[in-house]
Amino acid sequence: MRTSIRLGVIAAATIVLSAAIGVRGAVPRQDVPIPKAPGDTGAKMRGHYEQILAIHAAVIRGDLPAVAPSATALIDSLGIASTGPAEPIARIRTAARDAAWAKDLDGASTAAASMLAACGDCHRASRVMPAASLPGLPTVGGVVGTMLEHQRAIEEMLQGLVVPSTSLWREGASAFAAITLHPSDLPVTPGERTQMAGVENRLRHVAEQAIDAPEGQPRITAYATLLAACADCHSRHAKVWGPGRGGGHD
Repeated sequence: MRTSIRLGVIAAATIVLSAAIGVRGAVPRQDVPIPKAPGDTGAKMRGHYEQILAIHAAVIRGDLPAVAPSATALIDSLGIASTGPAEPIARIRTAARDAAWAKDLDGASTAAASMLAACGDCHRASRVMPAASLPGLPTVGGVVGTMLEHQRAIEEMLQGLVVPSTSLWREGASAFAAITLHPSDLPVTPGERTQMAGVENRLRHVAEQAIDAPEGQPRITAYATLLAACADCHSRHAKVWGPGRGGGHD
């Protein structure tokens, strides 16, 4: 689902948000530890995960042209046969192909969410559990604080998929559902405030529904929906955190 936030709605926020982005980043942290494994297995797992996170980072900043090269690199590294449980690895390969061929951010978001969920299934089948690492709660308020709260909640949900952890998933979805962006903080027209409030309400509803979503496709769909919303917003102000800043595209 693509949100329809216009650039005019978020322009005032982006100037303030850029300071926070410079310090904290606009994508989920990519330092989730991968468990050690004997021989080359651990190195391959970490390499595959880093490639998946590169795809995720391109998606969340709204940089669709950067998705295909990262997804193609992942497909090449997986090869015909790969270390790890066959079924989750096959799903990662299929989702990587979907990402490489994605025509829009919705498709890329679904592919990224599918890969993360497959990582979790692979960890469960291999009986390994990565340690979760989350940033602290934001200490600033206003629009910047709200965006950082979104970031932290998304990270919890991401790690809920990857570990996998139902408690992390629920905590992240609950946190996202509780976040309220106050459009009155922005110097925009009443009509734009109404539009922005409508988008926030829809996203909160998705997060509320996600709290008790069972593992599998329901969680993939919920995460992809939220991810696509982030991607759409970031792609509309590329000079702050979109293709113009993070991906090198105009």
